Amino acid sequence: MEDNGSVSEGTSSEGTITWKDIEKAQIKIMEEGFRLRYRKDSKFIREYAGYVSRLRQEENPDEYVRNVAVMLFPDDEAYNIKITRYRKWYANKKNLLKSVEHLYKLYYELSKEERPMVTNEIENAIEEAIKAESIYPEGTK
Repeated sequence: MEDNGSVSEGTSSEGTITWKDIEKAQIKIMEEGFRLRYRKDSKFIREYAGYVSRLRQEENPDEYVRNVAVMLFPDDEAYNIKITRYRKWYANKKNLLKSVEHLYKLYYELSKEERPMVTNEIENAIEEAIKAESIYPEGTK
């Protein structure tokens, strides 16, 4: 997976990604669209306006964005496919691409926190826990 930027450039002060971070990123995409002279009734602007509107109407917006994140990116491959597609579509629209990449990086990071662990992640977590315990035996931390 390619990583082009820090998620922290638009996240809450405590480092946790919230629905407000997602909303801000979606609005930034709309701003970049308007800078490029997209019309307010264009499919692109209407689509992102719909995302923001839906998010604002949710009873639990943080849970909603976490569910969307897992739906969008059930695995790393889904993220890579989507980002590659956006890089082709917006290759000549650098600021718009940067904004889109930022939004989807936020969703990707959320998805990694929420989606079930796969076998190799479980195996790595087990090994890390065992190593940590051997470094700091119980009662010595």
